[in-house]
Amino acid sequence: MTCPVTGLTEEMFDNIPNMRSRFHKIRASSSRTTLIADDIFLAHTQTVILSLDLMVKVLYNPSKLKKKLLLVAKSHVGRNPPVGSDYFDPFADNFHFFMQSTLGLPEDDPEVQAWAKFLYVLSDLVRTEEVALAKQNKTTVHHNAPCCHIL
Repeated sequence: MTCPVTGLTEEMFDNIPNMRSRFHKIRASSSRTTLIADDIFLAHTQTVILSLDLMVKVLYNPSKLKKKLLLVAKSHVGRNPPVGSDYFDPFADNFHFFMQSTLGLPEDDPEVQAWAKFLYVLSDLVRTEEVALAKQNKTTVHHNAPCCHIL
């Protein structure tokens, strides 16, 4: 079984096209063993897990949840270059791989389905933020270029 803290990012790297190329401050093409020993990789992975955990904790407070979701969407779309729906959509599409490898849950499990719906909502917000940012900047949103300057 994969460690939950590193498993999510590993699954992202394995199942989202061009994801590894977005992380240029770590050797994203390295083996899993090398990655899980990398402090920057671990910090990013922990941030992702903690963000998801925080969103679950505010699930019953719609205004707080929306604020947290918008913060995640804006922080990714606002990067230069942005991390947009072309990454969030496959993340939602492939999240079941993480759930299967980490928790042993099948794709049709209700918990897996609930996470998928949640991640599609996040992806929709990312898409909305892309459109808003493009209108604000009067430019098109560019995808598939290196980002995550801290990584």
